Amino acid sequence: MYLDFYGLKNKPFTLSPDPKYLYYSSSHKEAVSQFIYSITQQNGFMVLTGEVGTGKTTLINAMLDCLPDNFLVAKIFHTVLSPKGLIQNVCKEFKITFSSHTMAELIFKLHEHLMRNCRAGRKCILILDEAQNLKPNILEEIRLLSNFEAKNEKYLHIILVGQPELDTRLEDVNLRQLRDRVGFKYTLNKLNQEETLEYISHRLKVAGFSNSRHIFTEEAVERIYSLSEGIPRHINILCENALLLSYAENSQTVDAETIEKVKIDDASFANPSKAETTNENLSQPAEDHLDREAGPNSVRSGEPLTVKDSASNEDAEYRRFEKRLNRFLKENKLLVVKKSALTLVLITSALMMLFLHFVVFLFALYIGQRLDVLR
Repeated sequence: MYLDFYGLKNKPFTLSPDPKYLYYSSSHKEAVSQFIYSITQQNGFMVLTGEVGTGKTTLINAMLDCLPDNFLVAKIFHTVLSPKGLIQNVCKEFKITFSSHTMAELIFKLHEHLMRNCRAGRKCILILDEAQNLKPNILEEIRLLSNFEAKNEKYLHIILVGQPELDTRLEDVNLRQLRDRVGFKYTLNKLNQEETLEYISHRLKVAGFSNSRHIFTEEAVERIYSLSEGIPRHINILCENALLLSYAENSQTVDAETIEKVKIDDASFANPSKAETTNENLSQPAEDHLDREAGPNSVRSGEPLTVKDSASNEDAEYRRFEKRLNRFLKENKLLVVKKSALTLVLITSALMMLFLHFVVFLFALYIGQRLDVLR
């Protein structure tokens, strides 16, 4: 809607975890180093945690895009599963065919697949996103998967990605065996004020903004940092809404006053860790027909990896904020009219006036001819 107005090719502050928009803060760079070292050293387990909206999924997607073709990757987004449902999803993500649905066959097929690929020089990685939702019995099943190994090499490298609650869950005394197998553990930090400015500039540049001037004033960036607390998702929401409002007001500069207008007084905004439910109270699905089906396959097998976005929760959150913005625009009687649309209206009006004048002229000519006949 506002792209032409600001000279942009794409929307810069979408909530989808698109790797091309990833800004490598000092914390993100360290997480990448940990990830690379972990999978190359075959330590078995890595845990990546961070507050809601710090860019965990985007970071994982970016790292997957950089992996060579000899890596087979299975990524599972939905984590409310039974043990059997987990193994079924892992098998489907690795494109393992199975005729029956017994747990024994699933385990056998998976072990055979991992062993065959390991001997062929391929590395298998399993990534479980939103891992803070995993039940203790599922985490124990994941630990058992790490037992698939040769004398000097793991068949499967497992990465758990989740919110800070995942750290708390792993402290459970019943999960000490799993905790002891975690080779690398890293927590993504929020952005500082300088990184917030660089983050905004980076996303605008990736979206096609090439003007030497700045859309966001220094005061606006300071207010964005204060309100967002350096959480990238909250920065995106504030920036997106501010661009919409500035566009509505026909202003190509976003100042601190604009940020104040679009800020959302919402408890979930200030406390992201409490904003999203962790599905703790959901009942465990049955092991047979209620097990969830695997999502779109994301396995690398000689072809470039295609990583599917999992931003349904993020999109819902954005829509909630967008509704509030629209209500704000309506209450303040702010009408959004693009310059191109205004030009079209003016041209159309001019053509209609010419047409009316032509009709009046023809009518006058006709009346004149009739009067001559009467004479």
